[in-house]
Amino acid sequence: MDSSGQLARMYVKAKDVKAIGVSFKSKTEQAVELAKWAYNCCKNPGRELWIVTDGGFTRASFLKSVIKMGVVVITRLRKDAALRALLKQVKGRKRGRPRKYGKRIKLQNIVNNRDRWNKVKALLYGEEEIKIEQNFSDIKEIKWAGQQQVRAMGSNIGTFHLNLWLHSLVELWAWDKSARVLCNRSDSPWDDANRRPFHADKCAALRREVLKRTFFETFGHSRKNRKIARQFYKLLKLAA
Repeated sequence: MDSSGQLARMYVKAKDVKAIGVSFKSKTEQAVELAKWAYNCCKNPGRELWIVTDGGFTRASFLKSVIKMGVVVITRLRKDAALRALLKQVKGRKRGRPRKYGKRIKLQNIVNNRDRWNKVKALLYGEEEIKIEQNFSDIKEIKWAGQQQVRAMGSNIGTFHLNLWLHSLVELWAWDKSARVLCNRSDSPWDDANRRPFHADKCAALRREVLKRTFFETFGHSRKNRKIARQFYKLLKLAA
């Protein structure tokens, strides 16, 4: 776990666990462990836990465990998912084996019925957003997590944790910075100037800050260095 409260588990295939010397756990089992950890973190302050997953975790082994804890799960279902309605209890016992499930629910009929759709406004950082920010997307695309050329399991875990720490430290540095400090889109007139800074913008702003401090601590702010400083800012735009 890193400083921002992000916890990850490394998945190892069943055929590789013997060579490493660890016990095998499926992705759903690891997901249940992470959900329990997150639930305990939310339980103490009295917060409700909502989990957003992709379609790969819409399995009974995961859903039954987290729903039993009282977790709200938002996920995506396959169009051919086998859904059943709640079984209505029959007063009198009939002959034969009792039914376990209710009537079949066809997702296509629900999708076509627009009366059952609800529109909601999602607030992120106090502003209305039309998409959900994903930290894992930033860690994979910007920090290139999982692309390190290492062999041992301990090295893989260490490099992944290093990526999480770097991501958290950049976010911590940019926490109280204004959007004008973190990004300048004057060179991109086609872009939305009011768009919230992404993690890549924060990384570039931190690089600029480090380069500026290194330069001015070495050469100072004298008149003799004005021309050099102008050229430095031009190069800074290219570097970060």
